[in-house]
Amino acid sequence: MVLGEVSGLSKPRIDELRQFFKIVDRDKAGKISEEKIIHMLNAIGVQLTKRDKLAIKAESNERGLYTVDDLIRIGEVVYNDRAIARDLVESLQSISNGKDTISSAELRKHLLNIGSIIKLTPEEVNCILSDIGESNINIYDFVSYCISE
Repeated sequence: MVLGEVSGLSKPRIDELRQFFKIVDRDKAGKISEEKIIHMLNAIGVQLTKRDKLAIKAESNERGLYTVDDLIRIGEVVYNDRAIARDLVESLQSISNGKDTISSAELRKHLLNIGSIIKLTPEEVNCILSDIGESNINIYDFVSYCISE
């Protein structure tokens, strides 16, 4: 059984979390602070609630630093495909005035401006949008497409 099956996270999500952990674990000790966990999750676009942050801090007060396996367990809750899809739908609906569709031009603009550490290039956005077309795009269909790719 692979870790992805055990944790409920897809292999790409686990790989992303492992990669970001390695970047943040500069001294290669295999453990990082709760501040770094929270900062890293925010940097990759995870919208942590105040409750999530308090839970991470409380856990840290009891046990100390976090390992990559701890990060994956946190990711099961806040970085799974369902949470990502929900956040992406909310984000797109906020720029489309609550509608379920968005123009391809507005979507292009949004895709080029989101992200703090990882940003899409114009070429990547063109590749994404080339499969979808140049009209109004159903937000739910677009999010399903993104999650499945």
